[in-house]
Amino acid sequence: MLISTTLLVLPLSLVLIALVKDYRPDLSSEGWGLARPFLGRTLIFALASTVGQMIVGVAAALTVLWTTRSALKQTIVIAVFLLPYAIPASVVGLSFGFAAGPQSYWAEMMESVFSIPPGYWLYDHPLLSAVAASIWQYFPFAFLLTLLALRTIPADTLRAAQLDGATFSSITSKIVLRSIWPVLLAIFMLRFVFMLVKFDTPFVFLEKIATRDEVATLELWRSVRGSDSSHLGTIAWMLQLSAIAIALLYARIHRRGVA
Repeated sequence: MLISTTLLVLPLSLVLIALVKDYRPDLSSEGWGLARPFLGRTLIFALASTVGQMIVGVAAALTVLWTTRSALKQTIVIAVFLLPYAIPASVVGLSFGFAAGPQSYWAEMMESVFSIPPGYWLYDHPLLSAVAASIWQYFPFAFLLTLLALRTIPADTLRAAQLDGATFSSITSKIVLRSIWPVLLAIFMLRFVFMLVKFDTPFVFLEKIATRDEVATLELWRSVRGSDSSHLGTIAWMLQLSAIAIALLYARIHRRGVA
């Protein structure tokens, strides 16, 4: 307990010291007004990406649990699902950017079938493209941890439920997901904090391609380039306080669950 607390408190203390020294929050109406759009887009990006990763990851884990019986098939399917996580985020961003470009086959098909303009995804809605790329790249994290949690459920419990006539949906919702909900909660909070401060994928879509819809981490990046805007301190503090609040919330929920 002491070691885990120290590992949590020490890095947070160092970050807070750096914030106090280099970033002074501007709580005036002007500073908050400048920071609010970036924080709002960051929240949308982090929440949409995390929810998408959880949905795809859990669905993939349940697919492996229910449809693959042999060890060889499971190994192949798991390797395929884990592949996106091994690709650098910059490569994923550039690949999605190329695939969603106005001259791509995807854009031509969307225009012919759904009458969607060629620049809809990449240029008109770059934030949605960044969310889609993040979901595809990082769902393997949720998939792998969910699969490991699913394997802790006794097989006899699932067989007994099937023999009692329980349907697939009832077994999944009332037994499987209920048994692993603490793991799902931990995955969600970890991914949310990670996506809250994500930089490289939004950078590819929102900085290199578009000049709007930027998230908080991109605005903070300008401080490295020499910008001294007052709202940068507000953004930095809000991101750090959000991460601390999520960590404390999870610790409290976990303590209640254990108790």
